[in-house]
Amino acid sequence: MRIGELAREFGLSVPTLRYYDAIKLVKPATVDPPSRYRRYDDGARRVLRFIRSAKTLGFSLREIASILRAERSGSVCGKVSDAIDEKLVDVRGEIRRLQRLEKNLTHLRSLCRTARSAVHDRTCVCPVVEGAHAGAPNVRAVRGLRRMPRADGRPNGRRPARGSLAGRRARVHAFGQGVE
Repeated sequence: MRIGELAREFGLSVPTLRYYDAIKLVKPATVDPPSRYRRYDDGARRVLRFIRSAKTLGFSLREIASILRAERSGSVCGKVSDAIDEKLVDVRGEIRRLQRLEKNLTHLRSLCRTARSAVHDRTCVCPVVEGAHAGAPNVRAVRGLRRMPRADGRPNGRRPARGSLAGRRARVHAFGQGVE
């Protein structure tokens, strides 16, 4: 079977099969020297089925190559068991990391609901997200947005009378334009 036929059968690209050949995962049964056409046998199909299954289980190509080397030397069961143990440790660590992320996102969502009613102080895009980036979200800063100073130095919630010169200066300063 030629490389294109095998690639179509497994839903892979020809360059992927060439890469697998280069890293010694799947070797062609024969290579025609003048044309350099690769011909594959049923052994390549068996290995590609294994690669597909191992990748769905989360194994990397490096781990797959290690298992295939062990299979060629006859000690595959121990190698697979060790690889599964390592993968379980990785998966459990990732689950813990994702659970922490879920908890943080749930907390941030509740802070967003609080922050929506607060006056935006224009010193940052989103105090909830920026507080989370710096570490744990600063609950007091989000809940106390009304008490935080604005970019123009005025406390939130205290605006000068509309149309007054002080109000004009504050609005112009807040938007970064010069005062006329």
